Amino acid sequence: MIAGDGCGPLGDGAAADGRRAASERSLTLYQTEWCAYSHRVRQVMTELCVTYTCVNVAPSKEGRAMLLEVSDQDQVPVLVDGGLAIVGSDAIIAHLRRTFAATPYSERQSSAGEFRYVKECRSSLEETLRHLRELLIDGRLATVSEARLPAGDSGEYHLLQVASPVVVKSVAATDPATVGGLTVQVGLWPTAQGCGISVVDPVAGAWLAGRPETLMADRKLRERVKKVFDAL
Repeated sequence: MIAGDGCGPLGDGAAADGRRAASERSLTLYQTEWCAYSHRVRQVMTELCVTYTCVNVAPSKEGRAMLLEVSDQDQVPVLVDGGLAIVGSDAIIAHLRRTFAATPYSERQSSAGEFRYVKECRSSLEETLRHLRELLIDGRLATVSEARLPAGDSGEYHLLQVASPVVVKSVAATDPATVGGLTVQVGLWPTAQGCGISVVDPVAGAWLAGRPETLMADRKLRERVKKVFDAL
């Protein structure tokens, strides 16, 4: 075995039988890595611990003859389940949820794939915002931009864009085109109990880039942001 980078386990859990075992039929997903709709399907298949064969489809229409043969059209994603071809992420996800039961891992898999943290604070929006700014400074994180946006009947939505000067410096030296993807979006909005806050997991931007150096820098940024979020 050759050890390398990657994603470790989310935690322990007992195995459970689904509505139908994945081995009972042959599942084949026709997809592309850059397609957001294909990603939606892969995330649900991961959530349900479904085993499948992945066929990466050519980007050009001319190279999609195989896809036309199995589904009579040239769009991805397409899931072939036995003799049934299902086209489109909504239809595929609905089929998967009807066919396979959730496992003890499903909730954690789904949460990890959302790429965000959400919580509600008892303090007001302004008080939470003041505390957030203090924690960002303590965590050596810089606020790149800050804006108040109208949010209909719920009042104002406060949006901050946060970055780590250390991470920006290290990534800019090797991959400057992805520095923008390593900023963190923080949103705050008033609630009946106080204030809601949502932080986009910075791994989302690094995941899109996929470069080892960027992923390592992102890990440092992620740890700092998580500490700030937990302290609120």
